[in-house]
Amino acid sequence: MYMHCARRQVVNARSCSILFFLLFLHLHIVVADTVSDGAVIERQASPAVVSIRPQDRLVGIGTALRQRDYKGVFSYEQQGRVSTLQWVHAVRDGIEHERLLGLDGVHREVLRERPLGCMRREERAIHTRLMDALTGDISSISSLYELTFDKPERVAGRESDVIMVKPRDGFRWGYRLFVDHDTGILLGADMLGATEKPVQQFRFLSIQIGAVTDADMQAITQDPVRMDMSHCQQEVAEGQADEKNISPWIFDVPPGYTLCSHESQREGSSRLQEDVQTFSDGLSHFTVFIHEDSSAAKAENPAHMQLGNTVLTNRIVEVEGGKYSVTIVGEVPDEIAKMVMTSLRRK
Repeated sequence: MYMHCARRQVVNARSCSILFFLLFLHLHIVVADTVSDGAVIERQASPAVVSIRPQDRLVGIGTALRQRDYKGVFSYEQQGRVSTLQWVHAVRDGIEHERLLGLDGVHREVLRERPLGCMRREERAIHTRLMDALTGDISSISSLYELTFDKPERVAGRESDVIMVKPRDGFRWGYRLFVDHDTGILLGADMLGATEKPVQQFRFLSIQIGAVTDADMQAITQDPVRMDMSHCQQEVAEGQADEKNISPWIFDVPPGYTLCSHESQREGSSRLQEDVQTFSDGLSHFTVFIHEDSSAAKAENPAHMQLGNTVLTNRIVEVEGGKYSVTIVGEVPDEIAKMVMTSLRRK
């Protein structure tokens, strides 16, 4: 996934484009069972007018995308680069099957299978994506984001309700979500930048719901990327124990962000090599990598890369006379990286 690319400080739009889309999509699917108050719109229904709140439309988005069968073509735009892909999704005997095929540029195809609701260990660092983070009570989100309706739009020939997710401070980004009015499937999503203009977008251009055959799921390229996640539930169970580890590092984070994942990688039996902590507010997330390898601390030049709203910042930080390579990756404003690096200290 994109984190795999970012940890190596490689942001290659071609080689990672489909995998990055998978991350982007799951970071922008809202699933809400309980949300606090929001704006209300009225839709003309027969025979009476029905009031609908934004949170009412958010309920079940992730479930619809994960559990329904559909196929279609969508566009994915990031920093002025547009990719067009075919997406086929089906559920067979509790197993979720996906096929993504790039329709422009080089032939790229990804096949993925996983039990419904599961997640691989390597994805756990970003498991607070919207689809997973918001499956329960997200009433606390209302203190960080404002949910309102925008003007309804047609996407892929279907009527959609447009929901604005606006941050209440400068430590997170906003979103615009396009939800199919009839099925609850997410037909499009925008991640909004500081000026509230889209910096990352995806839109279905065409979609057929409930019309997927087994033949549709077959690879059409000779060497597709296969992502077998059939054993991911065991991997998650093993990974959950890592989150109980106590990190030797502390730093300041903005209000609303809480630790949701922690991992330590060691060389030998005692020396801590890398500490990895992921924080989320339920919508936005960032991951902090603190590397204690002395060879990594020799590079004094800071690095900063940005792909849409995804930022990678690396600096050498001196703490108690030692130098440490600190990398922050996430879809968050730069202010968070500055806060973390200037406040880093040992417990």
